[in-house]
Amino acid sequence: MPRIKLTKSAIDALATPKSDVVYWDAACPGFGVKVTPKGRKVFVVLYRTGGAGSKLRKYTIGPYGRVTLHQARVAAQKVFAAKLEGRDPAVEKREAKRRIVADRVEDLLETFVAQRLSQNRSGGEIARLLRREVGKTWSGRSIHEISKRDVVEVITAIAQRGAPVAANKALKATKTFLRWCVGRAVLDQSPAEGVPLPSKEVSRDRCWTIMSSPTLSSQLEKSAGLTAGSSSFWRSLDSGAKRLPVYNGQSWISHSEFGPFRNHAPRTQRPTSYTCPSNRWLC
Repeated sequence: MPRIKLTKSAIDALATPKSDVVYWDAACPGFGVKVTPKGRKVFVVLYRTGGAGSKLRKYTIGPYGRVTLHQARVAAQKVFAAKLEGRDPAVEKREAKRRIVADRVEDLLETFVAQRLSQNRSGGEIARLLRREVGKTWSGRSIHEISKRDVVEVITAIAQRGAPVAANKALKATKTFLRWCVGRAVLDQSPAEGVPLPSKEVSRDRCWTIMSSPTLSSQLEKSAGLTAGSSSFWRSLDSGAKRLPVYNGQSWISHSEFGPFRNHAPRTQRPTSYTCPSNRWLC
């Protein structure tokens, strides 16, 4: 193969050969430009993985024109430096391309739904949310291309539609999905880490009334066992409180016989004042 001093003028003057010809740089052994019969010129690097007699590797930097001679020289120096560190840049580049093609967001998302969300009671709702907001937006992209800005843009778009609660849920689900990718060694770090919730969540007080579930109330009235049960069961229905704190004997302070009362359950939930909507249970 011919060896010349590579300059911009020299590369421009290279003739189109009948077969591929590599012109090696006289100032940098192993670095050259390949000229094809179609007139295409590509910068390449040739190196050995070990000492003399080891396997030769060819690393393609890029086409001349899109890559300048100076940029190609810098890239060649990086390849030689990686080789001295015991790495194989050609294999690393090939593996990176394979991961970009293989690790598509939609494919990983479906695997996540099948392996993780299928075990949760709310898995169906979360799966629909991820497919709609994340799967469609990042469709066709590699998970390695997703940045923190991409996550922020998806969540901001949901919040701007006037759905702050859905934006919070989408961010939590996205963080869980990306952490799952980290756990499977697909990602080294989640791009969603450090992204704050778009809106502040406020806990709600829930109160069950007889009108909330007429079918349930009618069935309970027909059941002799439940009618004769402890008053804590009916009190838990009236207050909307969790059943276990009531059954476990946690204190309830009543301001009046049928009026507001306060639940003190510091181990399970914050103290909250309730007003009984249907006094007949307490009676």
